[in-house]
Amino acid sequence: MKKFLNIQQFLFSKEFIKNIFNASFYFGNSIIQAITGIVAAPIFARNLLPEDFAIIGYFTAIVGFTNPLIHLSMGNYYTIKYFKNTEEENKQLLWTILLFLIGWNIILLPTLFLALNLIFHIIDHSYTAYPFLLIVYGSAFFNISLLFAQINYRVKKKAIQYFILSSALTILNVLISILFVVRYQMGATGKLGGNFVADIIIGIVAFVVIRKYCSPKFKWQYVREGIQIVSPLILGTLIIFSIRNIDKILLERLNNSYEFGYYSIGYNNAQYLVILGTALYAAFEPDVIKYTINRNKRKLTLYLAGVTLILITITVIYLIFSKYITHYLTSGRYTRAYMYANIIAVAGFFFSLSKLLLTILLALKKTKNILLINSISALLAIIIYKLSIMKYGFYGAAYGRIIIGFTICLLIVIFILLSTRKKQQILDNTDEKGVL
Repeated sequence: MKKFLNIQQFLFSKEFIKNIFNASFYFGNSIIQAITGIVAAPIFARNLLPEDFAIIGYFTAIVGFTNPLIHLSMGNYYTIKYFKNTEEENKQLLWTILLFLIGWNIILLPTLFLALNLIFHIIDHSYTAYPFLLIVYGSAFFNISLLFAQINYRVKKKAIQYFILSSALTILNVLISILFVVRYQMGATGKLGGNFVADIIIGIVAFVVIRKYCSPKFKWQYVREGIQIVSPLILGTLIIFSIRNIDKILLERLNNSYEFGYYSIGYNNAQYLVILGTALYAAFEPDVIKYTINRNKRKLTLYLAGVTLILITITVIYLIFSKYITHYLTSGRYTRAYMYANIIAVAGFFFSLSKLLLTILLALKKTKNILLINSISALLAIIIYKLSIMKYGFYGAAYGRIIIGFTICLLIVIFILLSTRKKQQILDNTDEKGVL
């Protein structure tokens, strides 16, 4: 009873309410996405075929596979260093990371495009790499500036600026995509192309905006230190992104683009919940890192309990109304996709929670543990997806996501408990020797 009262008191504390206020701006972009989605989704549904949705879902998954190589987890490095550096050091750090990633991707992305284009020809792939792969990788390149502008706003608690920049991309994305899909009937190319044009515009704006938070001094020592700290995390993130997207890669091999389209629609609709999880993560990640570093277990536990309660509530509400939501969003053409959406929404809850839990291990600098967790999860994911898709097809892939998401959360909790217990034993032994 006492613990319940503590949680209740914390949920109504000024500190928690302030973070919820900031989260409202982080989630504000999610609301903008929801509003534009409600307006635009029926329009896209009337002008896109199931095969178009399959193409969009598949090539979005391809980018998901390679995102860790594009960003190199440098955003995590910047967040960790931010709370230890001086203001001038942070300005130099931000500039160094940004320029390094731009140069890195000028080499990486064309290489990936050529390699995958060759693979597509060799395996007689269902889809062609051009122009879809070129478009999504172009979007990924211009998204680098936006990503670090958003991270910088988050650590500085500038939620309003975060909201304005992110919402501008959302609105521009939808408007240009509608123009390409409806006016010029460009199908999947128009939908992905609209994203690309919007990313170019906002990416340039983000770069200009972020310059005032930078000191134009490039320091290789930050690059070396960053790679050293996050190198296990890069591989781990590469694995976890693969886990989240490998279902689409395997489903393409079933050669059923029509049903793949329904699966992709259900997946896209369930992403509204993932957007919520990302908003909560953006609001609470800096404090989770801070309380972990400061060993404030009480506040850390209460933060996690509060976020989990919010995620559960929103997920349940979505499950109740998902059929009606899907009917409207698809203009009644693809209502059956809600069956996939429901399953994937539950999986999304576990993936959103795991992202926040991983922050604790990151703050503890247990990047090798993160790599081990993701490696175990990847091995299980391959086995689960292979078996479930082989036996149950598209529904097997959806239910497989739930099993994998739950497994990842369980593994993270176990490793957190082991890490904190080991650290406490070291501190206790040090106290007994009279060192402290």
